[in-house]
Amino acid sequence: MKLQLAVFSAAALVLTLPPQLSAQSASTLLAQGHVDEVIAQLSPAKDAAAHNLLCRALYSEDHFDEAVHECEAAVAAAPGNASYLRWLGEAYGQKAGHTGKMSAFGLAKKASATWEKALQIDPQNVDALSDLGDFSVDAPGIVGGGLDKAHSVAQRLVAVNAPRGHRLLGRIAEKQNNIPEAEKEFTSAATGKHAAAGFVDLAAFYKRHGSKTQVMTAVKSAVAADTARDYSVSDAAGILLEASLDAKQAQQLYRSYLDGPSRSEDAPACRVYTELGRSLATTGDAAGAKKSFAVALALAKNYAPAQKAAGSK
Repeated sequence: MKLQLAVFSAAALVLTLPPQLSAQSASTLLAQGHVDEVIAQLSPAKDAAAHNLLCRALYSEDHFDEAVHECEAAVAAAPGNASYLRWLGEAYGQKAGHTGKMSAFGLAKKASATWEKALQIDPQNVDALSDLGDFSVDAPGIVGGGLDKAHSVAQRLVAVNAPRGHRLLGRIAEKQNNIPEAEKEFTSAATGKHAAAGFVDLAAFYKRHGSKTQVMTAVKSAVAADTARDYSVSDAAGILLEASLDAKQAQQLYRSYLDGPSRSEDAPACRVYTELGRSLATTGDAAGAKKSFAVALALAKNYAPAQKAAGSK
């Protein structure tokens, strides 16, 4: 019933939105997952904030070409905004991962340079530091990455957000195949008000290097820590499914996120409904899967994974 109501609410919202959304209202809608409404109400963008919001909406649908275009427009209109630069770097990075090798090389360099520019404006921007650090772990020095750079970024990140910094140090140690040190750093990251996200990273680490018992223990710790039922419980559900552990609990965690008050762009609702639908399909609930895919498409009709899962593409 909740899924059916969600479909109705998403459709009804199209009729009730004001002619022109404010940036704050659009940001709230985007966090709740109403991607199509944000795109419809802000297109064509009239200012930097609208371009940035359109970029983020398109990004959540995996439309990275269009996202880059809108984020570039946002930065052109407000070149001193570190947050807009950070999102442009994200868009470049994702587009690089979904294009040919030659294009990816140039886009990767652009992503690194854009995050560097954001940090020149706001040296303590945690998201930009985290993005640049993750990029540096995965990318070679020729495109602005490398482990030496990643370690330098990690030291800066530890100073402004210790859990995120320890998470990055864990990624560096894992890349160097220092598994005990990586486990230590991921464990250190699972503290403070964002402990849930840290436990999810620890669960993912154990999925790669530990036992299923360790994965389940870390997931349980993440769920216990995430009293807000934010994106961490959605990520925890994904870990359970990837590790072939307790699909029913994963479905429950997806629903607790989708039915709760803490939806965000960190786990776009169209993606989570699609993942829930896929899980329901594998456990024999074809009707539930169909409803879940329908909600995903009511929120973001051009989200290709939901279209494919629903058989409409």
